[in-house]
Amino acid sequence: ALAAASIGLVGDFNPQNIANTAWAFATVGHASPTLFDLLASASTTLVSDFKPQDLANIAWAFATVDHASPKLFDDYFASRCQAEICAECAQLRQIHQCQIHQWLLWRAEQGLSLLVSPLFAQHCHDTFVMSSTLPSLLQQQVGVVLASLGLSCKHEWTTSLGYTIDIVVEWCGETIGIEVDGPSHFMMRLPNGRTQLKRRQLQGLAGWRLVSIPFWEWDELVGSEKRQREYLVHTLDGL
Repeated sequence: ALAAASIGLVGDFNPQNIANTAWAFATVGHASPTLFDLLASASTTLVSDFKPQDLANIAWAFATVDHASPKLFDDYFASRCQAEICAECAQLRQIHQCQIHQWLLWRAEQGLSLLVSPLFAQHCHDTFVMSSTLPSLLQQQVGVVLASLGLSCKHEWTTSLGYTIDIVVEWCGETIGIEVDGPSHFMMRLPNGRTQLKRRQLQGLAGWRLVSIPFWEWDELVGSEKRQREYLVHTLDGL
């Protein structure tokens, strides 16, 4: 219903409205092809008016919902991204370079050229790697139980794509990535856009075998290490 309502308003959107709408729908993991077609069409004549945040949000949003738009994402769009984001203050530049890195990975998913300079692409990659966070308490708890199964856990494993995987283990001769997903990874217990994008790119571009440990499933096992161990064995065997 919200997508349908937005479709009728796109014609009156300014650059910020377009970018914010695309970002909002992508963030909740709602891909509306009709809406994103209209947002792309409206954007093509406004690229010169987009601020750095708008450019980064639009690039990230279309990558997240996997909605191709060759007319929008051309050399001019890429050159604007590179010039505008490089001119930002360090704090904002870091945020937007992370988004552009995921957009560049999306272009790689599609077999398309980067369009930006290799140096800028490397800066985006390096910034993305540095944005990784420390293990959560939930992740540490899962790691303790995995270790009790005799598994050697590699926490916050940095992949070739720049993404970090919460825990990496060897299981039955295969390397498995375990994502311990807290509340910030979901919208009403469905993976949100950021989570969907990460999983898709890790699996599609780097061939990772991933399992997810949703927080609510783990919460039901608190207080029983036996049940936690059985749950993890069942989850890993289910790949």
